[in-house]
Amino acid sequence: MKGWNLRVFGNIHSRLKQDQLRFETAARISDEDPSDMDKLNSMKAVMAVLSEMRLQQEENIDGDLFDYEHDSISAEESIAMDIIPTPDEIRQAVFDLGADSAPGPDGFSGCFYRHCWDIIQEDLIKDIMHCWNSGHIPNGVNSSLIILLAKVRGANTLHNFRQIGLSNFFFKIFTKILATILGSVLDKMVSEEQVAFMKGRNIHENISLASEMVNELHIKRKDGNIGLKLDISQAFDTVSWSFVLEVSVIMDFMRIGVLGFLISCNRLESLFF
Repeated sequence: MKGWNLRVFGNIHSRLKQDQLRFETAARISDEDPSDMDKLNSMKAVMAVLSEMRLQQEENIDGDLFDYEHDSISAEESIAMDIIPTPDEIRQAVFDLGADSAPGPDGFSGCFYRHCWDIIQEDLIKDIMHCWNSGHIPNGVNSSLIILLAKVRGANTLHNFRQIGLSNFFFKIFTKILATILGSVLDKMVSEEQVAFMKGRNIHENISLASEMVNELHIKRKDGNIGLKLDISQAFDTVSWSFVLEVSVIMDFMRIGVLGFLISCNRLESLFF
């Protein structure tokens, strides 16, 4: 695959880095003497080459590779997801959220909503249904308090702090209802092998499975073995996410000769087998 890629497409990433460096050099030289038209034209020429290389990187995909059938959300399920939540669903969301969670700017925690439910339920349900029906949330509802939590004892630099946002509990009710609705159809959008952040699944199972499969790479098989690891931790602005998602599904079907497909994204690892 590596040889085929070099023969057909060449090392696009290496060429892109070289063109980027040439452009930066040409831009710096042109900035030293903005009145020099030759230097300006030279920079424009290099910029055109860089733009074309970036376009090649984005278009380096054969659409026929992804011509396959897969599970999707039905029309009935799509309509059901847009239905205004019932009073029972709203109450369930309120009581499923943590009672002692830190309050947002409005100062009301989950404990208040639970304790005063009999008093506020009518107005609360009416407001949530109105927002859901109109598709508009009033200003301030989704406001958050941004605070820093120390990762280590004696933290004195920003790198040693973790940023978290404390949202209003009222806004969390919306996100909880949405998460519950999505959870009912998520199995059709995410394969069973993808366990990260899926309720009822355990990512540790795939960590163990990956270790076992890497060990089995040494076993000779008729069709051979292949293991792929894509590190995209520094490529959020250039990676084609649609390509990554499509490849993950293809790997799910191509089980013969394919032992593992691991995507490492910053510190989050999603395993596809």
